[in-house]
Amino acid sequence: MEGPIGSKLVRAAVALAMVIPILVTAGTARPAGAQVTTPAPVEKLDPHVAGRVLVGFRPGTRAADKAAARSAVGAVRTEPLSRLAVDSELVTLAAGRTVPAALATLRANPNVRFAEPDYRRAHTVASNDPYYTGSNLWGMYGDTTSPANAWGSQAGEAWASGFIGSSQVYVGVIDEGINVSHPDLAANIWSNPFDRVDGIDNDGNGFVDDTWGWDFNANDRTVDDGAADDHGTHVAGTIGAVGGNGVGVAGVNWNVTLISAKFLGASGGTTSNAVRAVDYITDLKVRHGINIVVTSNSWGGGGSSQALLDAINRGGDAGILFVAAAGNSTSNNDSTATFPANYACTTRADGTPRGWDCVVSVAAITNTGALAGFSNYGATTTDLGAPGANVNSTVPGGYASYNGTSMATPHVSGAVALCAAINPALTASQRRTALFNSVAATPSLAGKTSTNGRLDVGAMTAQCQGPGAPVTGAPTNLTAAPSATSARLSWNDGTTGEFFHEVQRGDGTCTSFATVVTVGSNATGAVVDGLTPRTAYCFRVRAGNTYNGGSYTAWTTGVRVTTPDPPPPPAPYACAATTYAWVDGGGSGSTRRSLADDASVSVSIGFPFTWYGTSYTSVHVGSNGVIAFGDPVTSYANTTLPTAASPPCCGTT
Repeated sequence: MEGPIGSKLVRAAVALAMVIPILVTAGTARPAGAQVTTPAPVEKLDPHVAGRVLVGFRPGTRAADKAAARSAVGAVRTEPLSRLAVDSELVTLAAGRTVPAALATLRANPNVRFAEPDYRRAHTVASNDPYYTGSNLWGMYGDTTSPANAWGSQAGEAWASGFIGSSQVYVGVIDEGINVSHPDLAANIWSNPFDRVDGIDNDGNGFVDDTWGWDFNANDRTVDDGAADDHGTHVAGTIGAVGGNGVGVAGVNWNVTLISAKFLGASGGTTSNAVRAVDYITDLKVRHGINIVVTSNSWGGGGSSQALLDAINRGGDAGILFVAAAGNSTSNNDSTATFPANYACTTRADGTPRGWDCVVSVAAITNTGALAGFSNYGATTTDLGAPGANVNSTVPGGYASYNGTSMATPHVSGAVALCAAINPALTASQRRTALFNSVAATPSLAGKTSTNGRLDVGAMTAQCQGPGAPVTGAPTNLTAAPSATSARLSWNDGTTGEFFHEVQRGDGTCTSFATVVTVGSNATGAVVDGLTPRTAYCFRVRAGNTYNGGSYTAWTTGVRVTTPDPPPPPAPYACAATTYAWVDGGGSGSTRRSLADDASVSVSIGFPFTWYGTSYTSVHVGSNGVIAFGDPVTSYANTTLPTAASPPCCGTT
C-alpha cells in the first residue's frame, strides 16, 4: 500500500497520496519467537492535509507581491519550510478555503514557482510471518559465506575482507525514529557535539537539544518513542547494527554513525515535514562538515512535490545520495510514478545540470532471487534490487522479520556508507558509479531495473578501493587557526598515492590523540568543530592508502593551540558580566495588556532586530506565553512565565 509519507510497507493494494513507511508490521515490540499478525488494510481517504499548501515563490519576488498572493487565498499563517528552502513556505488557509481552489489561484500567479498540496506520506513495508530471531540473516550472506546464499547482498564477503565500516561515515535515517538504546544500535547512534542538552539551541540550527536528531512529526527532540518506532529501528539495524558482538544481528556496516530525522508518526507523515527532515540532514553536513554520505528513505506516497525535489537536490549539491524504496504495489514505476523513488535528482539548486542523479531507487528480491511479489519495478525508473523478504533486523525490545522494499532500501544505503568508509576520497557520484558497476546480473530483474541486477557488496568493495601503490612523501607545515569552538587546519600536501588525509585531535600536551575527521586525497586543510572555548588542543595529520597493500605516511609534528573566548555579539548588542533578572512587562513605565484566550498583541521592542533575514521592531506576545516575530502565533499549551531559569549570557546560564 502506498499512503502517507513513511516507510515502505506492503499492507494492501490501495494507492494513497500520503507518505507512509514501506512495510507490513504490527508495529509493537513482541517477545522472542512471537508471530506478527498482518493488520487489516486501512483505507486512507484524505490524500493531503486539509487547509495547508506548499508555495515556492520565484527568486526576487517582492515582499508586497508575496503578501498579495497569500491574501488572495486567505492565508492565516505562513512559515518557512526550512532554513535552506529559500522563498518556499507552508501556508495555512482560512476556515472554509479549500486546497484545490487555493492551488488554482496560486498557480495562476506569475510570481509563484510552484504550489502544491501538503501530501501525507507513509511507510512502505510488508509482513510475511514476521518473527524475532538473531540468526536468520540471508540478506547479508554471499555465495562463499557460511551460511551461504548467492542471492544475499554479499556483505559477509566484504566483512571477510576486513571491510566493516567506519564511525567517521554518517547516514541520515529519514523514517520513523530509532530505538537509540537498543543493544545492537546504541554504539552507532549519533550524539550531537554541537548542541549540549541545556534548553538552548547552541548551534543555531533552529532545533533545541537535538541530541540524536529531531522528531519533525511531534516537533521535539525525542526520536525514540518506543514501539512506535519499530520500522525506523528495523531500517537502522540493516544499515548499521553492531557486528561481531555476539548479540542479535549485524548490519551491512558494523561501525557507522546513524542520525535520526524522524518525520513519520502513527498515521504517516507530511511532505512539509519530509522537506524539513531532508534539509535538516543537509544542513548538518553543510554547517558542520559532518561526513554524511547517504540518506535512507523507506517511504512513499503522495503526488510529485517540487518542494521535496528541491530539498533532495540540495542534498545532492552537498554530496548526499538519496536511496529510496521503489514501493510495494506490484506496479511498474515507468508507467505509474511512485514518489520519492521516481524523482530525478539531476539539477543543482542554481538550476544548472548536475551531470548525475543523486536518487537511487531500490526493488526487493527474495532469498531465491525472484523479484518479490509485492515489489514495484521499472526498467528506467528503478535502479537495482536488494534483499527485501524475510529480513531480520532490530526493533524496539528485540528483533523481527519484515518484508518490503523498505527492507531492501537500507541494504543499499548501508552499501553506500561502506564504500565511503573504504575510500573517503570518492565523491558521491563515484560512490554511485561503484554501486551500479558492481551489481550482479539477475534474471528476475532483467528489464525490470535499469542495471538488470541486484546489490553485490562484495564486488562493490573492489570498485570502491583504489590501487595498492605505497604512499610517498608526507604532509608538512601544519598550522591551526582556532576560533572559540573550531579550528581551521592547513598543511602542504606533498604526497602521492594517498586516498585520504586523517586528522587527529589531542589534548593540550600532545600526548593523547583520537581521529576526528578524514578528508580527501588532495586536501590541504580541514575544519574541526565541537571545541570548547579557552581550552588547549593539539592536532596532527597524516596521509594514507591502506587498501590492497597501501600504507600511511608519518604524522606531522603536533601543533598546539588554545581556543579563545567567544566573540562578543554584534552591535547594538553587548554581553556584560552582570546579574540578569526577569522584568515584569506590566510594571512601571509600561501598559498592561488584557488578552483573551489564544490571542496575541504586537509589542514594540524599541530597536530593529533581524530574524531570518527580516528586520523587526516589534514582537507578537500570545496569551499562552508565546513570543514570535512576524505573524501572530498562539499556542494551546499554556506556559507560565517567567521560568525558574535566568536568561543565558556569554555561553553560561
